[in-house]
Amino acid sequence: MRHLIIHHATDGGAVYHETDDLDGAVRLVERLRNVDNVTDARVFSLHEVPIEYRAYYRVEVAAAPLVPSTRPESTLDPEPVPEPMPAMVPEDELAPSDEATEYIPPLPPPASTRFGLFSRG
Repeated sequence: MRHLIIHHATDGGAVYHETDDLDGAVRLVERLRNVDNVTDARVFSLHEVPIEYRAYYRVEVAAAPLVPSTRPESTLDPEPVPEPMPAMVPEDELAPSDEATEYIPPLPPPASTRFGLFSRG
């Protein structure tokens, strides 16, 4: 299994070394510590993650060109739309009733809620 050794260079950038096995990684870390005085070397084991490639199609809407109408000019004017008839309500339903109902507005959320009205909580 491949191993990766990472440490910092003298200029502060990261340095990466790759070895074929754990013994090679240990020998490299020993050399870095004993010869190059590197104290922050880290060793990582690498293993392949299986992936698949799949074809997919993405559809985008392009700007449609303006095409002149093929209808005759006389039909280009829109026809007036008739207004809807008002609903017929019996007069006894319009009269005030003896039972008055009082509107009670909903309570606001408590002040201790963590999220506001439009937060993604």
